[in-house]
Amino acid sequence: MKIHRTLTQKILILISIIFVGILMIVLLVIIPSIRYIHAIKNTIELNESRMEEQYQKIRLLKKSISELSTIKHKVAIFDTVLIASGDELSAIRLIEKLAETYDVSQQFKLSGTENTDTLSFDLSVTGSYSHILNYLRGLETFPYYVSIEKMILTTPPKEKTEQVTITFSATFFRE
Repeated sequence: MKIHRTLTQKILILISIIFVGILMIVLLVIIPSIRYIHAIKNTIELNESRMEEQYQKIRLLKKSISELSTIKHKVAIFDTVLIASGDELSAIRLIEKLAETYDVSQQFKLSGTENTDTLSFDLSVTGSYSHILNYLRGLETFPYYVSIEKMILTTPPKEKTEQVTITFSATFFRE
C-alpha cells in the first residue's frame, strides 16, 4: 500500500525534518559550545584577577625592597635614642652630670618599674630660673629620647630668693 502524499504534506515533512535537524544541532553543538565559551571566559577573568593581585603584591614588594635601606637607616636612628638593655646606669649618670653642668640640685626616684620598655623617673630640680631653663634645654638635647610629663613650677612662698623648683616625670625608652 502506497501512501500518496500531497505536495503540502511533503513540504511539511521536509520542514519538520529540517527543524528537528536544526534543533538537534542547536541542542548538541551550539549550546554546549556556548557553555564552554562562558566557562573559558570565567576562567580567564579569574586568572586575570589573580594576575592583577600578584602584580600588585610584586609592585609593593619591589617598593618595600627599594625602601629597605631607608627603613634600616631610620631604625638605626631609633637604636641610638633608646637606652640599651643594661645601660640604664649610664643614663642616670648623664642626668646627674646634666644637673652639675647647669648648677642645679636635683632629686629623683625611679617610678613605674612594671614596664620593661621604659625607665621612668620622678624628678625635682631646684635652682635659679635661668639655670633650670638651661637644664631643660639640656634634656632636649639629651642623647636618649625622653618624654616629660606633669611639669610643675613652684617658687618658695614670700621668699626673696631666685630659687625655683620644677617637678616632673621623665620617661626614657629602652631597646
